[in-house]
Amino acid sequence: LVVMTDLTRDAEIERLVDATLGHWSSIDFLINNAGWGRTAPVIKAKLEDWDRTFQINLRAPMFLTQLVLPTLIAKGEGAIVNIGSISGKAGQANTAAYCASKFGLIGFTESLYEEVREHGIKVAVILPGFVDTPLIPQTRRLDRNKMVRPEDIAQAVVFVLTSSSASCPVEITVRPQRSPYT
Repeated sequence: LVVMTDLTRDAEIERLVDATLGHWSSIDFLINNAGWGRTAPVIKAKLEDWDRTFQINLRAPMFLTQLVLPTLIAKGEGAIVNIGSISGKAGQANTAAYCASKFGLIGFTESLYEEVREHGIKVAVILPGFVDTPLIPQTRRLDRNKMVRPEDIAQAVVFVLTSSSASCPVEITVRPQRSPYT
């Protein structure tokens, strides 16, 4: 099932969840993986970019979670995995909105975990650093062969989903073993 969705539009997010439930009749887990950001110093940043960053990186995961939770609570099990960023742990110049949105996603994850853990629902955030994706611009300063691979993040998600029902790995950081800077 593929449902193209603009995560800045509530009606499309609702349509995504409705289509998923209509096709599968249930939801076992939610992986909030979309991300967006534009670099600029705060003094030059555009409000539209801030709004889009927060809509995609924080508001959409929160709204998707709100829509999926009733199904997971009714089942008494499931998982919500948010893909954050190491930028949610330490600020960086020219990425204030992106960092703030990822800090917010970590806080949302921790709060949600406390709210739903007694329902048997796992809640985790994975914090990748330097993943070799199109979001990382091509530059001679970075050796892409030393970056984290998307498959490494997928393995972390699988770890959360398959961990014992007695435990929940609430936060996982995945960084390159060797510095990608050349």
